[in-house]
Amino acid sequence: MDPKSFFDAADAMAVVVKADDLFGLLTRTYDLPNDVAALVTREHGDRVVMQPGTQIAADDVVEVMLVRTAPFILSYSDLQATSVDKYHCAAGVTLRLSVVLESSELVSFQNAVVGSGRVVRVSAVEAFFASQMTRAVALAAEGRGVEVLIDPAASETVSAEIGACLKKSAFAAGVKIQEPPDVRFDSAVYRQVRQSRCNAERRQEEFDAKRRIEQARAAAHAKHVERLSTLLDDLRGMSEKSPGVELPDLIKTFSDADRAELYEALIGADDGHGETEFVVAGSGAELLLFAPKSLDAPQRTVAVSGDVGPVRSVRLCVDCDGERRLLVGASYGLYELAANGDERVTTYAADPDGRVKGGVNSVALAGDRVFATHSELGLLCWDRGCETPVRNLLVDQTRQGTAVRCVQFFGGDLYFSIDCDVYKLPADALEQTPHVFRGSGSLITAVCATAGGVYAGNGGGQILHWQGDHVDAPEVLHAGRERSAESVVLLDVGGLVRLFYADTSLAVFARVVGDTFTCRYEAGGQTLRRVEVAPDVIVATNEVRDRLILWHPGRPAEPYGVAPVARLTGHSVQDVCLIPRA
Repeated sequence: MDPKSFFDAADAMAVVVKADDLFGLLTRTYDLPNDVAALVTREHGDRVVMQPGTQIAADDVVEVMLVRTAPFILSYSDLQATSVDKYHCAAGVTLRLSVVLESSELVSFQNAVVGSGRVVRVSAVEAFFASQMTRAVALAAEGRGVEVLIDPAASETVSAEIGACLKKSAFAAGVKIQEPPDVRFDSAVYRQVRQSRCNAERRQEEFDAKRRIEQARAAAHAKHVERLSTLLDDLRGMSEKSPGVELPDLIKTFSDADRAELYEALIGADDGHGETEFVVAGSGAELLLFAPKSLDAPQRTVAVSGDVGPVRSVRLCVDCDGERRLLVGASYGLYELAANGDERVTTYAADPDGRVKGGVNSVALAGDRVFATHSELGLLCWDRGCETPVRNLLVDQTRQGTAVRCVQFFGGDLYFSIDCDVYKLPADALEQTPHVFRGSGSLITAVCATAGGVYAGNGGGQILHWQGDHVDAPEVLHAGRERSAESVVLLDVGGLVRLFYADTSLAVFARVVGDTFTCRYEAGGQTLRRVEVAPDVIVATNEVRDRLILWHPGRPAEPYGVAPVARLTGHSVQDVCLIPRA
């Protein structure tokens, strides 16, 4: 490298130049810049240091080592070490050095660093100090814990120690350490461990704080419940002493906030005392009978496969002799069997004219006749225990409809729906002109007949109520979200009547009849589409119909169990019903 190239290279620290390359034939002197010194070697071997800004004469000069006098910086990264507490660490060190402008020191620099080469760059000096730097960092780490090493407050002591370790090498190289090195230790492993500890401590603190809050809240709640319990007892006493005045009528005299608390206390105080014996799920060609408190596997499984196809719907009915029967809708007919599943299965077949889709979506038992609805086959009727063929009822009306659903028997009347209307017929006078409840803006998807009128859900998610036999302009109890309301069920417990409904949303709703108070039963963000209720259990199917989800009526915040029907049968849940204890 010639002098000009040396001055152009910012990372070049020194260059050894022969006299012939430095001096010309006519130019026999060389002026040193203000930031460059020189070690001049003459013919007889003596060496002279020329200070910056002076002039070198060519007489007897053999070679010249030009050296920058400005301090230079060595940088080391990712040096590996292990702390005394066995944490792996990585270190970065920045070292500021300068060449000592004395003859012996420059000779040492030339011998140790320059060697046989002609040019010395910063990288070469870094390589010269690399092994000693690694050793110095390792020694500093071995005597200290990781917390000290990574603590900026302790860096001054660590830097001084590392600088002391490098002094011998610096002396041998003819350079001087300008200031203690800048040392930075880090340990990714320790930071991860510390973060985990901090997270654990934070979680423990949060848990302790939450527990204290919950304890305080529980104490306050206990006092509050005691007050509500006393108030409810007083209200019950007043209701008993006033014929015709029901408990809900008294509760409605309170403010909205107090009324909500009283309803919640009333609902929460009643667990039904284990009234339900079985939760029945229809899936594939089977009925699965689960005990409400043992949901991992059914207590028994009843096969109902036959000529009329797999299960589509299921309902518990009571016949004229008071015997409990299960009616099971199939593809184009239905099955009848004892509620305990012990007796033989009776099959009622329809007479489809060609291939039909879907299946029997609802079934009912009225005296000695069995009824079913099928959107393509219409309203069907069979005589129980006879070999008479199926009868199609109201053929003119059902043939014009696209959805025939929701057949049920209540108070001597038969109810069912055709498209957007609900029909009512005397079960013993089917030839009469039916009452038709109109006013739904979309297809009827659920019906609940009561002594106080008809409740229904529709495809838009609305919940409707026709009071008495008023057939037009139903009251809209729930606006819906344009998703089907597939269940509407009434439950009366202790004089508190609640309307349960599911509208394919994130909750099953329970509204107090005659009031606006509504309770939500949720299942952690799952969409719920069907619901059946009893005083001791609420059962719903989720949107994908692979499981049953169960709540205690008094604890709506979260379900207490799940029955994994699809995992057990390989088929989705078609319908669900509840069998009370005999």
